[in-house]
Amino acid sequence: IYFCDFENTNNGKILRMNLDGTNIEEVLTGLGSPYGVAINHAEGKMYIADGANVSRANLDGTGFEKQFVNISGGAMRAIGFSTKTNLIYFYEVNDEYMYVAKPNGTGVEQLIEGAYGYGLYIDDVNEKIYYDDRNNAGLMRANLDGTNPVKIASFSGNRGGYGMAVDHDENKIYWSETNLGNIKRANLDGTEPETVRSGLSNPRGMFIKH
Repeated sequence: IYFCDFENTNNGKILRMNLDGTNIEEVLTGLGSPYGVAINHAEGKMYIADGANVSRANLDGTGFEKQFVNISGGAMRAIGFSTKTNLIYFYEVNDEYMYVAKPNGTGVEQLIEGAYGYGLYIDDVNEKIYYDDRNNAGLMRANLDGTNPVKIASFSGNRGGYGMAVDHDENKIYWSETNLGNIKRANLDGTEPETVRSGLSNPRGMFIKH
């Protein structure tokens, strides 16, 4: 499991641990404010949403490239990688765009306009993007090419979707409702929403262990 941690700007880091929570280790330090990390297993790389940059490094933290992709004046808040399209997907919230780029950092393009949020999930199995959009106060779903964006769930208090994950065995999408301390889930089209855990303190990122 790879995850981000920072308390103040310029002390961010990437850590990793085994699936059972053991052997926690820092693999990359000295970041600004990392909000998300995505893994490209085929090339042995991780991509990090950090300030105005998408940074890149090897999975052990070596070969760090701080300004691998840079959006001037930007603020990256979420990132994902698709094995189907072989593209990096990332959120920039100041100008409110979701972008894509090739694994080598070229071909940067705006994919979805007017998207403001803090989380996204690439579902390669179903070829969909799930993403948090505060402008629509809800959880959105679109095709991997950015077409057909639809709102599938509403967020209470306009704060949710920091973390999301898909259970492909049960065909369910899970997401955090950060302001209310809940974990929710629904069918992949947003039907049959339910709260599966409540009373949490500021839940954000998540993953599903099979």
